[in-house]
Amino acid sequence: MTQDLNKDCFVEGEKFTVSAKILLLDQNDTILDCDASAVWGVGTDGMSGICPTMSLRITSGSITEDIDIGSVPDTISQQWNNIFGHFVVTADMAKADLVSIYFRKVDKDISIVVDNLSATKVESSESLLVNNGDFSAGDARYYNAYGGGRITIGAPGYDDDLSMMITNRISEEYGTSHALDSKHLLTTEVYKISCQIFLTNEDFTDAFYCDPTVTSGDTRCPTISLRTQNIGSVFMTRVIASSPAIFQPGEWNTFMSLFQFLEVEVQADSLYLIINNAPKDVVMVIDNVEIYKPNLASDLPSSLPSTSLKPSLSPSLIPSLHPTALNSTIQG
Repeated sequence: MTQDLNKDCFVEGEKFTVSAKILLLDQNDTILDCDASAVWGVGTDGMSGICPTMSLRITSGSITEDIDIGSVPDTISQQWNNIFGHFVVTADMAKADLVSIYFRKVDKDISIVVDNLSATKVESSESLLVNNGDFSAGDARYYNAYGGGRITIGAPGYDDDLSMMITNRISEEYGTSHALDSKHLLTTEVYKISCQIFLTNEDFTDAFYCDPTVTSGDTRCPTISLRTQNIGSVFMTRVIASSPAIFQPGEWNTFMSLFQFLEVEVQADSLYLIINNAPKDVVMVIDNVEIYKPNLASDLPSSLPSTSLKPSLSPSLIPSLHPTALNSTIQG
């Protein structure tokens, strides 16, 4: 299925979000389910149970370029499911003969039924690389379950009413993934990754403590990684951030670091941000996921001692005696 877009609406640099409802049918028009955590080209045959990918096809004369822009975040069995995508208008898109939305990376014998397809211009920030990082959309658009588990959106959040919860994690590998657009990433630039993570058990009755000093076992902390995937080759995963040095159970904890993208990541067919590796059966509650180019002058501490006579306003390392909203919920 292909839907041509009206290029009269295109202005270079503007951002569009795309959404639709999809239903998968076999050759007998029987509804099929798909696995939102499965990755095209990975597995027994690289096709079985794969959810479709939303793509943008740019055609100029005899040259065609395909760009993946969206995916299915989660599925409901035997039902219509949401698929979300986004793209930023480039000079090539604005000058192209034709720009179309279509769906691919699914078994050729499967029919895709599409409804409620829409593309809407939205406000964008040139420095942000993660979409829906605060889950203000009210759903998990742009995110997928990684490996397994279930993604839900609910209250409370770090600084608002919404966060993403990853439950049913029967393996430490289960987590979430977010596709990154590597087209404009630079290996010479420094980027900052940051997100808030709260850990609890499946019943949401006890907060979970993870030990920042261990790399495996039942007390390890979650990690934030980049995963590169090239069709026909083994994927590569690189950890870029983990727990703060002092992890506060029953509190939101900031996972962050400064890093640079590698050339192999920028040039890969697919590049994903992965958050996983908490021990199995631990619920990861995630909010405010960001990747951006920081102002290094303000983000890095000074190497010289301060000569100011004013008291420091830096946060204390002593744990807070006042519970957060989520902590209050857990403690009843």
